Order: sequence, then structure tokens, then C-alpha cells
Amino acid sequence: MIRLTTFLVLCVSALFMISASPLFAQPTDDSLIQAWEKQQKADPKTIVFEKLKDRHYKFKTSYFPYEGELSIKNLVYGDLGGDADLEYSLGTVQVELSGFDKNLVKQYGYIYSMWESTNTLYFDKKNSKWLSSKEYAISISKRATSRQKQSLWVSNLSNFALIAILACGLLVIYKKNKTYTNTALIKQEEGLAKYDIAVQQSEKALKISEETNTLLREILVVLKSKN
Repeated sequence: MIRLTTFLVLCVSALFMISASPLFAQPTDDSLIQAWEKQQKADPKTIVFEKLKDRHYKFKTSYFPYEGELSIKNLVYGDLGGDADLEYSLGTVQVELSGFDKNLVKQYGYIYSMWESTNTLYFDKKNSKWLSSKEYAISISKRATSRQKQSLWVSNLSNFALIAILACGLLVIYKKNKTYTNTALIKQEEGLAKYDIAVQQSEKALKISEETNTLLREILVVLKSKN
């Protein structure tokens, strides 16, 4: 019983450890730039995106009126914080638009910020790949659903283990009670058998006593008749 309980507890503990153990992977500058290039090319508002040399591109977009050279100035990495920090990190490509009129930033503020957001990607540490903002949101949603199902499964397994332990305990108690009951019945039967023997012996002794008394009376009668 103790061995079975220990085994079940170890199984449940192992499941919790497996579900709580993240797989870490580190992003690289090259992987971030390649993912960013792919995202810029895939953006439907990108009109021209051609690589001129390392970290320099010919760029034209319909987000705002610009056509010229785009260059990468810096790569910035950061953590998201909370639970997401264990599985995701972010990377931002800081760029410069050559000859870009800063006044356009004010004029196209919201649209410019929308384009600027495409320069930030999210690294999925488990699958070792960069995600766009949309892909990141989808991944977070799927992972949350998966975790909920996993948590429910582990909870059900824990409940099953608890029920199994209780069932084993009840089985042991039942067997002990059954053994005790059987022993008591056997002793009771033995006692009844001894009682029957005692009754039979008492009846036999009583019968012998009656026969003896009868014989003595007969002898007494014979002796009186002779006198």
C-alpha cells in the first residue's frame, strides 16, 4: 500500500515538473534581421523593399509619403515580464529613414506608429522563431488554451490519484475487517461446538445419574423384601 501511494505521488509530481519546465532558446541578431526583412516584404503597404548592402535598403511605403534609403541603426532586445517572460522575448529593429521629414511624423502620427510597430517582433523561445505582433497574439491565445486544458488534465489526474489512494485504503480496511470477521465467526463456531459438547456431556451425566438412582432404588427394594 505504501509503495503504491509513493508511486502515485511521484507520478503526479513528475507531471507538474514537466508542465512547469520551459525550454529556453536565445535569439540572434541575424535571425531578428531576417525575420524583420521577411515581415517588411510581406507587409501589403510596402511598395519597395530591396537590400542595397548590409543593413541598408531601398524603401517605399504607402503608410506615409516616403521613398528613399532605410538603414538599421540598432537592435534592442527586451523581456515581456510575467509568465510570458519565460517563453517569449521581444526584439526591436531601430531604423532611420534617410532624408525623412520629421514634420511628417506629426502629420501621420498614428499611421507612422503603426508602421513603426512592424519593427518589433516577438521571439518564441520554445519553437526558436520570431513572430509578428499578430502571430504573437494568436500564439499567446493558443498557448493559454493549451495550458488550461493541460491544467484541467493534471487536475483530473491528481483527483484520480487521490481516488485511487482512497480506494486502496478502503480495500485494505475491508480486507482487515473481513479477516477479523471471519476469525470471529470461526471462534464463535468453535465456542458453539464446545458448548454443544458440554451440553451433550451434561445430558449424558444426567442420564447416568438417573440410571444410578434407579439401580439403587431397585437394590433397596430387594434388600427390604429379604428382611
